[in-house]
Amino acid sequence: ASPWTYPSVATLLTGLYPHNHKAVIAGSTKYLDRFENFRKLGERVLTLPEALFLLGYETYFASAIWLAHWPVRYRVVPQVYDQLPKAGLILDNAARWIHKRRHKPFFAYLHLGDLHQPLNPPDSFRSFFGKVKDLPNIKTWDFVKRQQQVASAREFEEYRENRELLYDNTLRYVDSVIERFYYRLEAEGIMDSTILVVTADHGEELWDHAELEAGNFYDPRGASGVGHGHNVFNEIIEVPLLMAGPLPSCRTPDHYVSLADVVPTIADVLGIRHSMKFDGRNIFRDHGERPLLSEACAYGHEKKALIIGRRKVIYSPDDGVLWAFDLADDPKEQDPITDSRTTSALARELSRILAGDERARVRRAIGGRHL
Repeated sequence: ASPWTYPSVATLLTGLYPHNHKAVIAGSTKYLDRFENFRKLGERVLTLPEALFLLGYETYFASAIWLAHWPVRYRVVPQVYDQLPKAGLILDNAARWIHKRRHKPFFAYLHLGDLHQPLNPPDSFRSFFGKVKDLPNIKTWDFVKRQQQVASAREFEEYRENRELLYDNTLRYVDSVIERFYYRLEAEGIMDSTILVVTADHGEELWDHAELEAGNFYDPRGASGVGHGHNVFNEIIEVPLLMAGPLPSCRTPDHYVSLADVVPTIADVLGIRHSMKFDGRNIFRDHGERPLLSEACAYGHEKKALIIGRRKVIYSPDDGVLWAFDLADDPKEQDPITDSRTTSALARELSRILAGDERARVRRAIGGRHL
C-alpha cells in the first residue's frame, strides 16, 4: 500500500490505505529526513495490537527498523534495537517470549531489517549463491545517480551484479531464519492454534527503472533507481504474503491482494465482532479484479499506483506523469503507455471496472483526476 516503511506498516496494522490512516509525510515535495512533516496515525484509528490487547491478548512488538514502530509509538510498548540486529536474534528473542505464553492468547509483531543497508549476512550465507566481490560501498549503495551509472558503465555493471548477489544471499539467510522460527513454533505444539503471517512493508529497487526515473521523476536526493520510498513500480510495492495456521482452505491466489487486507482477514479468522471500517477485505473471500492502491511516497513528488488485474496506472501530477501499463505484456513496466488515445482507452476500461462508492473513493485517492 506504500513504497516505504512508515505508511506501509500503518496499513498493515490498520487495514486502511495511507490517505485514510494519515501516517504519511505532508507537503508537495517529500523528503524522509524532514521529520517535522511526519503526520501521526489518526486518533480515531485503531491498530491490530491495540484491538487484540483490549480483547485480552498479550502483545509484543520488536523491530530492527526504528521507523516501523513510529506509527504505533505511544500506543504499544516496542522493543526497538539500537543497532541493526540479525534476524536470528529478533526471532530467537520472540520465540522465548512466545514459549512463556504458549498457553495464552498472544500477538507478536516482528520486523526484520537484514535487507536494509548495510547488507551484512553471516559468513555462512555471504557466498550462498556465489562469491561477492569486496567492492567499495557494496554493503550500502553506490552509483545512485544516473550520470554515475552512465559515465562508469563497466564499473557500474560489476557493482550492480555483486550488489544484487549480496542482496540475494542476505535474503536466503532471512529465509532460513524464518524457516527455523516456523519449525520452532511447530515444536512448541502451537501452530494448530496460531496464525503466522510473513510479509514485507516494501520491496527494493536495484536499478530496475533508473533511466525512466531519471528522465521523468524529481528526487531531492538526485538518486535514480535505487532503494525504496521514491516510486511505485512493482519491484518496490510487490511483496510476498504467506499465511500458515488454522486458516480457511483455499487455493493459492493468482491475483494481487493488498497489505490492507491483512487486518480484516485476521479479524474474520479469529471471529472478532467489530464495527471497524477497512479499506481491505478478507482475502479468503476475494476473487480479484478490484482496485488496489499504493501511495504516500517518502521522496520527491507524490506518486500513486492503481492496479486492477493486469492493468496498472502510475499517476504523479507534479512530475507530469500519467502512465498506463499492461502487466501481462509488460510485467517489468519498461514501456509506459503515454499517448493520450491509448492511455485514455485503458483508463476508461479501468474506470468501467470500478463501481459505486469504491470508484469515487479511489478517484479521490488518486487526486481527483478521472481515470
